[in-house]
Amino acid sequence: MASGDATWVWIRGKGGKERNLFLSSDARLAIQRYLAERHDSAAALFISHGPFGNAETAIATKTMWAIVNDACKAVFGVDDNGRPLRRAGPHAFRHLRAQLYSDEGLSITSLQATLGHASIETTRRTYAPKTPNPKLADELGTYGLPSAEVIARGEQALRRHQDASKEG
Repeated sequence: MASGDATWVWIRGKGGKERNLFLSSDARLAIQRYLAERHDSAAALFISHGPFGNAETAIATKTMWAIVNDACKAVFGVDDNGRPLRRAGPHAFRHLRAQLYSDEGLSITSLQATLGHASIETTRRTYAPKTPNPKLADELGTYGLPSAEVIARGEQALRRHQDASKEG
């Protein structure tokens, strides 16, 4: 049985594609607490606990969707027919987390690697279709060198080039 210490795991995602799933310290702690309450030797992390399932068996995808649907009902409420006022599937959580990473400034290449996209264009089209000017200005201010430093480095490079020319 898992211990809940892993910082990442392989999962099979949408379309059967294998992906890395990185686990935050909060997620690892929740998994450790969940595992501490279980009294079985099942290899699967999420197993059936209900009266109709085999406790040694991983829950089905359909069950995971039902769990997320129940969470949506609890968070967003239900309509007159008992359906959640807002629906979200497990894949929506992936999109939400990725968008938050992008909004917080994670580079597009790191986001691509995290999501496992084969093409950077997929990542860019979905999460960074147009970077807002205030974000660009902030990043340029953070990563750009002051003008005086650029000039000083240019003068150093010119002197090195002139010295090398004199020697050769």
